Amino acid sequence: MKGETSFIRPLKKEDVAESLQLENDNRDFFEKFSMTRSNDFYTIEGQLEKIANHDENMKSDQEYHFGIFKNDDHILVGTISLFQVIRGSLQSAFIGYFWTRSIMGRGILLKRLS
Repeated sequence: MKGETSFIRPLKKEDVAESLQLENDNRDFFEKFSMTRSNDFYTIEGQLEKIANHDENMKSDQEYHFGIFKNDDHILVGTISLFQVIRGSLQSAFIGYFWTRSIMGRGILLKRLS
């Protein structure tokens, strides 16, 4: 899905280095708003496991996780997720997101949410 300033897509194994850099560069910032993660999460192997888990959860219609990439340079700047998906007449889910501090205040995430 492509917008004016960014696009989203599921993370792939090829994104593992960028995903790890995003997590490590923003670890102290992200952990203010989410759970504390083990040190294993902040490794290539941990990120590969995360990507594999996200893929499995999408296939089973439980959760949907996407990377947010800037259009101009295709750099990963955040993530957006739908989780606790409920089907049937309710059709609901929670939304969660993280983005790197370097893009805060530019409206990139706001445009992705709309």
